Formats: sequence, structure tokens, C-alpha cells
Amino acid sequence: MIVTEADAKTKWCFAARVPGHGGTTVNRHSVDTRDPPAMTRCFGAACMAWRWHGHVDAEGHIWEPLGEDSYKGVKERRGFCGLAGAP
Repeated sequence: MIVTEADAKTKWCFAARVPGHGGTTVNRHSVDTRDPPAMTRCFGAACMAWRWHGHVDAEGHIWEPLGEDSYKGVKERRGFCGLAGAP
């Protein structure tokens, strides 16, 4: 899923670990991932698995691929979790 970094930071991260019971760590405290606790959300570009989609040119313009050899200009850069591979 290709999303803005701000949107990614509202999503649950399957790699996150939080303190559980009896000294264990768990991925989440409940099965509801619609509103995950802050410590289990995506870190976006602060995570080493984050990958940016497209590129930024020397003038600061953001370009995303349309097809094999074409790009379109966009206003906000987007990316994805690289742990799941490219979307």
C-alpha cells in the first residue's frame, strides 16, 4: 500500500513489540488494528524498512512512476513498508 508518511503513521506495524504480561513482549494487546496504540504504529521514514515511492529531482519536484518510462508530478511524497516487498 503506497501512502503518505502521515497516513502511514496512523497504521499498525506488524513488527512493533510492546510489553506484555509476565515479562513477555507482544505485537498488540487486542485484535482491533483500526486504532492502534501509538507505540505500535508505523514510524514512517524513521524506520529502516520504509521505502519512498518515486523520486525528487534537483529542483525539489516529486515524481511518481506512471508506467515503464513515464512519471507524473505529485504534491506530497508517498512511500511504503519495505518489509512486505514492493507494492
